[in-house]
Amino acid sequence: MIKAASAHTFELERPEIAVKGMTDQLAGFPWLKNTAGILMCDREFIQSGIAGRVCAAFDFPIVGATSASQATHQAVGDMMLTLLVLTSDDVVFSAGRTGDLSDHIDARVSEAVDQTLAGIEEPLRLALVFPPLIQENAGDFYIAALERCIGKTPIFGSMAVSDETVNFAQSVTLFNGDASETAMTYLLLSGQVTPRFFIASISQQSVLPYAGEITRAMGNIVQEINGMPVADYFESVGLAQDGQLPVGVQFVPLLVDVKRAEDYDGVPVVRAMLRINEDGNALCRATMQEGSVFTIGACSRDDVLQSTAASLYALDDMADAQAVLCFSCIVRRMAMGVEMLTEAQTVRSAMPPHLPFMMGYSGGEFCPTSVSEARAVNRFHNHSMIACVL
Repeated sequence: MIKAASAHTFELERPEIAVKGMTDQLAGFPWLKNTAGILMCDREFIQSGIAGRVCAAFDFPIVGATSASQATHQAVGDMMLTLLVLTSDDVVFSAGRTGDLSDHIDARVSEAVDQTLAGIEEPLRLALVFPPLIQENAGDFYIAALERCIGKTPIFGSMAVSDETVNFAQSVTLFNGDASETAMTYLLLSGQVTPRFFIASISQQSVLPYAGEITRAMGNIVQEINGMPVADYFESVGLAQDGQLPVGVQFVPLLVDVKRAEDYDGVPVVRAMLRINEDGNALCRATMQEGSVFTIGACSRDDVLQSTAASLYALDDMADAQAVLCFSCIVRRMAMGVEMLTEAQTVRSAMPPHLPFMMGYSGGEFCPTSVSEARAVNRFHNHSMIACVL
């Protein structure tokens, strides 16, 4: 069994005040044999030294990433640092960090994760991951590299994000207070834990009457749709002009049916297209497999709020739930307009009062679409809100 608690601070200038406030919030927490923490914050908390001092105040491993906003039962805010503490007598938490993943992803993930696995004796049940946001790296690259080490163990987590720049270039991951723009941090859970997962995505009523098939692609580069150059296809449906997609096209969700995937489970996933390159091909945040079919959706404020609330209703019936981790795409936050905290406040309202949780925003979401005794179907998502119940 896992026990959990959250602590937060808005203090950006006085480390001693931030640390005392958070330790006070955790006073009386029943520390058990094994403990770890997950931390999310705005990058300013790293630059000011607050994040490092908070991590140094606790004698357990802490992993995480930057996030534009967070929520707990106690607070919802933008300029905020949040720590979710997990402790257990029968679950082991093993933390680690990779080397630079701007190249040689497979080798560097294997080197780090294999070393962490060597110290784990109980069956591995869950990988909580915080990869860096590197524009050229599709989210699926991280899943593929991880599965070579841990097989079809469930993978859940958030790609680092920051809203300080249009391309989220200030995003970093965190390992015991140390920040990196290119390393992935992770927490492997082994022992007596059975995670459950929820996904909120675009609804069917928000899908537009446009459809296409990926007829030529390589990794996260799309070269042809319906047998046409990418720009020609998007011009044919009115979403491009003179070979160029409009500014903000990355905010247009593509609902993709990955029917040719080896582990296809019938569940579609949402993908984001970032831009059309000079060669006329499209760069996507995730892998786009040839033969996949897609429709084009709309990420509206009402759709975000309805799908988020609906995905969390089942928590009321989970008497054995001990903690919840939630990550939502930063585009869903942007869909809120000037009231950017509305989705986070919706999550807070939907959470049972007795159930500790932490929510943060993400540059890309990692969550299985289905889990069986044999395997987890691990997927990378865009424009989605994901939840892991421990």
